[in-house]
Amino acid sequence: MNLLKERALKLYHQDDVNNILNILCKNNENIRTVGFPTDSKELNIDKQQLIAEARGYYGKIKDNCSQRERYGFEEASWKEETYSGFSGSPILALIPNGENYGVNVVIIGMLLTATSSQGEFLSINFATNLIANYINVNKT
Repeated sequence: MNLLKERALKLYHQDDVNNILNILCKNNENIRTVGFPTDSKELNIDKQQLIAEARGYYGKIKDNCSQRERYGFEEASWKEETYSGFSGSPILALIPNGENYGVNVVIIGMLLTATSSQGEFLSINFATNLIANYINVNKT
């Protein structure tokens, strides 16, 4: 459990996520994702083994969606034919932390849809709102 906690991405406060999204959109910054696309998976039934290779890409964030909590991206670096297998993958921002030119990896959303060079993602605040509502409703 401790190892999983160490490796897990931390959820930032919703106000911080909103500020990060606003700055990224204003500056036309890159966002990134890492997932397990279908063409990077191999299932060996005889050995009862699944081999999955993590792959990623980046694109320019766009605040061009008409629905609340949704954002877009364009100019994606993904060169494969489809994004099959990336749905639900985390959308990440790299934020400088000022320590030896390091960066913090901040989860800002999750991938919804994508075409050849553009797509949309949902702000992670939508998911954290669901969690908060669940906790508030199920208080004992």
